[in-house]
This record gives sequence, C-alpha cells and structure tokens, in this order.
Amino acid sequence: MKLIYLLPLFIVTITNGQVVKHSYRFYDNLSVAAPECGPDIAPAQAITGGSCSPAPTAGNFINDVLPKCGTDRIVYHNNMHWGLKYDNINNSITTTYTIQMYVKTNKWGPTSWVRIIDFLSDSETSDRGIYFKRYDNNNFCLDFWPNGIVGKCPFFNDSEYYLLTFTRNGASGIINVYVNNTLFISYNDSNGQYAAQAGRPIYIFRDKGFAYCESGEANFAYLSFSNQFSSQADVNAFYNDICSIANTVPVADFSATPNSVCSPVQNLTVTYTGDKLVPETDYTLDWNWDGGRVVSGQGMGPYVVNWPTGGTKNVILTVKSTACGKPLIKTKQITIGNLALSVSAQKGTCSGNSDGVITASATNGLSPYQYSIDSINYQAKNTFSVVPRAYTVYIKDANNCVMSKSVTVDTENDITLKTIADTSLCQGQSIKLMTTSNATGFSWIPSTGLDNPASKDPLVAPAGSNTYIVTATKGNCSKKDTVRVTVNPSVVLMPSSVPKSCGTFLLAANSNGFVQWSGPGISGARATQDSLTVNVSGQATYKVRASGFADGRCSVEKELQLNFSPPVPYRLTDKTKKVCGTSVRLDAVSSGVWDRLKWQLPDGTTVNQLTITAQRSGLYVIVAGSSSTGCESRDTVTVSLGLTPPAPTIQNKILCAGESVPALTAVGTMIDWYSDSTLRVRVGTGATFQPPVSSSQDGLFVYYLTQTASNTCVSPAAKVQLEIRKSPVVSLATKRYSGCFSGGSTDVIILDAGTNPNMTYRWSTLSDSLVGTTQTVSIKNAGSYQIRLTNDQQCSHSDTVLVEEVCQPTLFAPTAFTPNGDNVNDVFELKGRLTTGFMLSIYNRWGELMLQTDRPVWDGTYRGVPCQSGTYTWRVEMPIQVSPLSQEMYSIIGQVLLIR
Repeated sequence: MKLIYLLPLFIVTITNGQVVKHSYRFYDNLSVAAPECGPDIAPAQAITGGSCSPAPTAGNFINDVLPKCGTDRIVYHNNMHWGLKYDNINNSITTTYTIQMYVKTNKWGPTSWVRIIDFLSDSETSDRGIYFKRYDNNNFCLDFWPNGIVGKCPFFNDSEYYLLTFTRNGASGIINVYVNNTLFISYNDSNGQYAAQAGRPIYIFRDKGFAYCESGEANFAYLSFSNQFSSQADVNAFYNDICSIANTVPVADFSATPNSVCSPVQNLTVTYTGDKLVPETDYTLDWNWDGGRVVSGQGMGPYVVNWPTGGTKNVILTVKSTACGKPLIKTKQITIGNLALSVSAQKGTCSGNSDGVITASATNGLSPYQYSIDSINYQAKNTFSVVPRAYTVYIKDANNCVMSKSVTVDTENDITLKTIADTSLCQGQSIKLMTTSNATGFSWIPSTGLDNPASKDPLVAPAGSNTYIVTATKGNCSKKDTVRVTVNPSVVLMPSSVPKSCGTFLLAANSNGFVQWSGPGISGARATQDSLTVNVSGQATYKVRASGFADGRCSVEKELQLNFSPPVPYRLTDKTKKVCGTSVRLDAVSSGVWDRLKWQLPDGTTVNQLTITAQRSGLYVIVAGSSSTGCESRDTVTVSLGLTPPAPTIQNKILCAGESVPALTAVGTMIDWYSDSTLRVRVGTGATFQPPVSSSQDGLFVYYLTQTASNTCVSPAAKVQLEIRKSPVVSLATKRYSGCFSGGSTDVIILDAGTNPNMTYRWSTLSDSLVGTTQTVSIKNAGSYQIRLTNDQQCSHSDTVLVEEVCQPTLFAPTAFTPNGDNVNDVFELKGRLTTGFMLSIYNRWGELMLQTDRPVWDGTYRGVPCQSGTYTWRVEMPIQVSPLSQEMYSIIGQVLLIR
C-alpha cells in the first residue's frame, strides 16, 4: 500500500521557549532519521538482582504487522530485562512534556509489573514510576506506583498495538494519559512525582534495583519526546496520521521532466517531490547540476535547467538541517542528447532505376542508431539505394531522439533542348515554336493557344502575352526551356477632359499607342501629344485617334464633346453671423457645379473643410471651385461674436392677498419675461413687468427673464417668484354699535372678531392705542375701533367698528326760582343729558313766545326787563339718536313759578 506521509521535522535547541521534539521510527537503528536533529536512544540494561538475569542481547529488529495500518514493517523488540534510554540532553524534557509510544507489550517477566517510564536516577532507591500491572495472563492495567492503579482495569492486552500518550502540564501538574486518541485518565501530579528533571535520562521499559525483575518485552514502532503539553486536538491529529508518522522514513526526492532531452538547447523542469520540510526555513537545499545552467527557480523549485553539452548528467540534491547538519542526499541521472546527422548523395542515371545512393552518419547520440527515409520504417543500415529525387533522411538513437536532414539525389542528365528566342506578335497572329532536342517526349505549358501541347514544334496563337515552358524527357531525365511570346495588346484609348481653369480644359488621350488629335485650336506637334490644353467657349468637338504602330495600324478613334458656359457664382445663405458666444459654426454646401469648397479665415489662412468653427470676429471668405469647369467663385460672411451676459438680477416678492400686486423690476438690458422655464411663452419686455395676477388669488407665481447684449447675446434665465399669501378674514357681526356711556351710564359693548385659528388679534383705537389682543374686547367708550388679524404667514387684515353714543335724554327742571340776586335759585336752569341741537323756549301765560335759546338757562327777564312773578310755560326740543342710523326730535313742556 502506498503511504502518503507528512514528515514532521523539528530542531533541538537549548533556547528557552522553543519547541523540542525527538522522534524515533526503529528502521534498523535507534537514531533520529536524517535530516532531523536529536540524540540517539540507546539500549539500557535493567539493574537486576536475585534470580533475574538480563538476556544476552539488548534487543533486535524484527518484522511485525501494524493492524491499524495493515503494514508489515521492521520494529524494535527489547529483550527481557532490557529497555531504552533517552539521554535528555540540553535539559529538553522537564516538568512539561509529552511522551508518545506506539507499542505492543507481548511478554512479562517473573513479576506482575512492567515499568513503562522511569524518571528517577539510578542512585535513588525509590521504585516510583508508571507501570503496567498484570491482571491475568493476557490483560493488564495502568499503575502510577506507588499511588495505585488508575483508569479502567483491566483495559490493555498483549496482542494489540496502542498509541500511548503521556502528557504533563508543568503549570498545573496534571498528567493526561491517552490510549490511541481517547483520554484514559487525567492524573493530578501536583507534587511532581512523575516529572522529568533537567539533565536526567528517561528510561522506557527498564527496571531498576529497588524491586527486581519488573520487566517485560515489547515491540516498538514509534517513540517520541517533546517539551510541549498536548491537547485532545493534538492527540486526535497524531492518532489519525499515526500510520504515516510511524511508518515513513524521511525522503529527499525530485522529479525531472522530461527525464532525457535530445538537445542541449532543450530545457528540463526539476521539482522537489520529497517530504515536506517543517518549518522550511530550518533546512537548506543544495542542488548540484553537474554543469547545468539554471534558467529560473530557487529553493524547492520548480527549476528550469539546460546543459551546454550532451551526455549523462548526475543531478545531486542535498537536504540538510541548519541545526545539526544531518543530510539527506538524492542523486538522479539525466541524459542530454546532442544528436548530429550528416548525409551524402551519389547521382543516379536517367534509366529510372534505383541507382542513386544516400549515405547517413550519426554522432553525439546514444547508440545504437536507426535510419529512415520515410520517418516510419527504420533500419540499422546507414545507406539507401534510391531513384534520383529529393529525400528527407531521419536518424533515431537509443533515447528515441530523432533528427532529420534533406538531401537531393541528382541525375546525370544528357538531354539537349533549345526552342526559339522570345518574340512578339500582333493581336490575332500565330507562330510556330521551333525546337531542337535529342529528347523523346515533350510537354508544353500552359496549353492555352497551342495546337498540340505534346508536339516538339507546336503552333501558338495566343490571345495575350505568355511565357511557354517546354519540358523534354528521356527516361527519368528531363530538361526545360522557355520562350516569351508577347502579344501587343489592342490600343488603349480613353480620352478625357479636365477643366484646368475657367474655360481652359486639359485633354488627355490616355493611350498606349501613337496619338493624333484634331479640333479647334489644335495643330502642329501638339496634335501628337497624349495630353494638351485647349480653350473652349460654347460647344466644341475634339477627335483623337490612337494606333498600335507608327504607321497607323490597329488604330482606334474617339471624340470628345465639350461645352463651356461660365457657371452662376456660388453664394452663401447667410451674409452675417451674429452669435452670443466664443465661436460659431459656418457651413458651406456643395451646390451645382461647385464641388470643391474651402474657407479663408480673417488672418488669411485656408481650411479645406466644408464646415469650420469661427472663433474670432471678422470676414470669412468661402472659395468655391468647380471640377467640371475649372472656375472659381467667392462669397463672404461677416462674423460677430459676443460674450454671453449674466442673468438679470431681481428680487423675489412676497405679499398678502388683498394687497396691491407690485410690478417686478429687474436690472439688465433688453429684458424679456417668460412664464415657462423653456422660454417659449414671452409675457413681457423691459425692466419692469406687471404680473397679470389678482391679489385676491393666493399662490406661487414663477417667471423667467433674460437679458440680451449687443442685440444678439442672450443671458441665462433668471428665476423670480411672486408669492401671494393668504390673508385672514375678519368676521364681524356688525360694524356699528351704540350705547350710552355718559351721565353715569354703565353700558359695555363686546366687540367680537370671530373665531380664526392660528391668528393673532390686535384691537386699537384709530390713534393706534392698544385696546386688546384677544378675539373679544369690552368697550366702555364711544368711538371707532380697529381690529387687525395676523396669520402664521404674517399676513394681516383690518376692519373698523364704530361705537356710537346713544342715550335717552334726561331732564331735570326746577318748579320755581327767585331771581333776586342772592345767588340762590337766581335762574331757571335745566339739568340732565342734553344733545346737540338743544332748544329752550319760554312762553307767558297767554302763550306768547318770550325767549328761544340753545342755552338751558333763563334768568327771568324779557328783553332785559325783569318779568313779573307768575307761572311761565317752558318747552324743550332736541334731536335724540333712537338707533345708530336714525334720529328724531324729542319735545317736552313744563311750567315754572317765578317768585320775586
């Protein structure tokens, strides 16, 4: 069975805190396998006494089957009263450790104990240690002597291999014992009875002299010592891979692809395939390439290598520990071929027999060599008898390297062959190809135009010029000759006319023959020119004849009809371009005969484009040319470029419903007002714009405006908002109230502005004296009162309430008075509430009017003369307010006694 092995390699160090692990696999030795570093373990004889005698040899290496692994391998068997000694150099194993052994106990000594691990020195008289305690003939228990048996008892037998793991935590003193990957017992060794000590050896399966004969025999497949405490996960991983860990010997190996190459220039790939190096930095890999050149690669590879010379190369890999220098060495041989082939040929005859000879010679390959001329059938003989022709010779060596080389076996050719010299014909003529030769067969190619391609002297009437090849054969030999028959083609005549200038044309025959022109203005030597210029006005006919020969044979004649009238001048659509910006596009369009257009810029430079971008103001000229007439026409466009002005400046307006809608005023020139952001609906012009909205219509009204500079440059649009906010409504029950407030009256008028949510109230007099800030106020005086409501948008509305004085008249008249000058009741005086327009009338006893006055007082005289004592009648008339909107006359009559 093939075992996949992950090799754990560790270095031993005396530096505190680093991992130490030494492992032993017992393949015919008690050493740590290279390149791992560590002390060798040694046989250790028990300290015996009494009737116990050690076996004559310490132990031997035997074959045994590991059941878990299914592997029959070499193990170490200790003989009775012999064990193993681990020197514990450099104080590697102390209070924290892991000791693992893959072991089968198969024989007991004369007592019931076998000491598994002994941490004591030989000078100590204690028998303390970790033992197997026999339960019966085949089963046994685990005993931490002298403290007693631990774990299940019995548990072990003498027919099984067990992976025993003893791992101690130096900080807590706990010893965990695992059997295979199961925790068997966790033992408290806080007093350190089963701890190792620095510099003291550790003995395995060896007894000492305190109690003799406590020995047994066992088969060891694996043993290791570590200064680390192992967790359950560590033990699980170790047990799951025990077959690989215990059974595999470290290997340093590499692969070479391919294993052999056929040429020094061919690269080879070399890759390390040995056991994994952990950690890789603790090992060095030394490659000896035996003269090879490393193209690329380092460390474990892959490497790309080639060798400058051929032959067998010994590639050596040495893996070495940096701690102790133990090496693992692997050598492989690689064959580098440098196969060379030389060939020679001996000519054959025209007989057609295999009388030619090829000889091949091989060097620098791995013999024996094989030879072939078809790459399929190889022979050991290096010569071939062949018919004369071309061949490829192949050679193959013992490495299957193949090389080839081409060779031609020539023929001793005695054929003579000569055909006519190159000749020329006119179109439609023929000629016999007369040939002299000693050959027996002939073949002409191409066969086109030949009467008999197999004839020695065929008749040829070619349609066009051609080279004819004749092949003469005699036996297997052949020879070729050629003749060029040139057929003068029909005369080419393709007359054309091209305007050179306005009314001047270039006439061209475009012929390969002899030319003769005729027409207006052509005479003399000019008539034989292939091209010439003529001046045309109106209609003109020109004829031209072309001949294949100077004598006029094979001629062709054609004519040209020319008609020239000056074309209508080219004109641009726009004569001026006024734009707002730094550039403007100018377009010219081919029209009529004007098919070549170019622009001339203000600075004089010319641009051969139909469309240009004008980036400066000035005069631009379009130059129009006519291919058909050779004429030229010009037109101009004046370009004026202006800067785009900024958007007009304007302030948003806010007013309340009911207020006058103000005009919107902007700062700018040539302002246009729009009702939409696309600037399609213009609603006004000028700096001032009166929005066509009613202040009774609340809402947000948006307008857009632009300004124009230089009559063409339109600015970006500015946006202005006119916001008409809702105004509150004053809900007065009535606007006129009346009451009586004088003469001791106590009327109170309640003014109510109505319920208006989210409003503030302000009652005041017309002189703006504050009366109140609530919905209702109490009024005790006549007058006009103003209510002002303000909503949450700070819009207000006011109304006025009139409170009038309306009192019923009250009149108190004395019944008598004594006008005697004593200042007591000297006058008749009316008291009470009198109104404007009051009138007092006094009558005598005969009803005659004596006095009429607007004063409520009578002093008892008539025209300055005291009146006599007696009874007088008085009458009072005055207007009174019977309601806030109406009055009527009040009249009352009474009498008074005048006493003197």
